[in-house]
Amino acid sequence: PLGIAVVGGLLVSQMLTLFTTPVIYLQLERLFHKRHPAPGAPALALHK
Repeated sequence: PLGIAVVGGLLVSQMLTLFTTPVIYLQLERLFHKRHPAPGAPALALHK
């Protein structure tokens, strides 16, 4: 039972890490680009 709990915890934590890290990175990148658009970017591209 202890081995199952340890292996299960390792698997769950690895899956959460592999999923949440890229999602958080993408959300922060979108937020940054929404607040600080690239210079010369067309105004219509900001309203996606």
